[in-house]
Amino acid sequence: MNLQEYHQQSRQLAVSLFFIAPILAVYEVGIFMQGSEIRNGADVLIKSLFSLLGQRGLIMLNLILLATFLIAALTILHRNRPVLVLIFPMGIESLLYALILAPLVLFMHAKLGMTLGASPPGLQDSYLLKLILSMGAGVYEEIVFRLGMISFFFVLLHRWIGLKDALSGVLAVLVASFLFAGFHHVGPLGEPFDRSAFFFRFVSGIILSAIFMIRGLGVAVATHALYNILIFTRQVLSSMDSP
Repeated sequence: MNLQEYHQQSRQLAVSLFFIAPILAVYEVGIFMQGSEIRNGADVLIKSLFSLLGQRGLIMLNLILLATFLIAALTILHRNRPVLVLIFPMGIESLLYALILAPLVLFMHAKLGMTLGASPPGLQDSYLLKLILSMGAGVYEEIVFRLGMISFFFVLLHRWIGLKDALSGVLAVLVASFLFAGFHHVGPLGEPFDRSAFFFRFVSGIILSAIFMIRGLGVAVATHALYNILIFTRQVLSSMDSP
């Protein structure tokens, strides 16, 4: 497989869903095993919408997720995609992006005079739970803010309003990144609003959106999850060094 074939096939949604399924499984099983009511905010948002239908709504969500990943697997088998060959290079590629993004984030924190942020109530000592939530953020935030919102606003601007492709893409990324930044300041576990933190997440949202649009959902999810894990590890190591 040459580089062009890898680039094209790794961007396909079915391959991406197959690639991120283990990350989602680790998050869901980890939350269940921890017995925690604290979950990633985007996860809560999705499940809250379905919970409006009661217990039936949550069952419906689980069935939708199961059907989605099953269809992805069947699509891969039907089209004879060499997905297992793609998994390792996609993981390495995502790790490289995360290794670039993490120092960039630390640099932005320093320039903006920000700390890495305090833990929400109930999470100060739950290191394993933090790690699990870091993985969940990679999956659910990319699905909501990149796959969902960028796609929605692109269709809205391009097909309904009639803007050109490039302009629709740029505006969709900016709007989704703005909402992504604001989302972190909403709810009981949200951070108090701070302009520097908002700007930092807005820029981070643009970077992750670029990865999503150029490299697809799978690489964007893994990059986000690995970046979160790297930042979390940095926090843990810094706390251990502190007197």
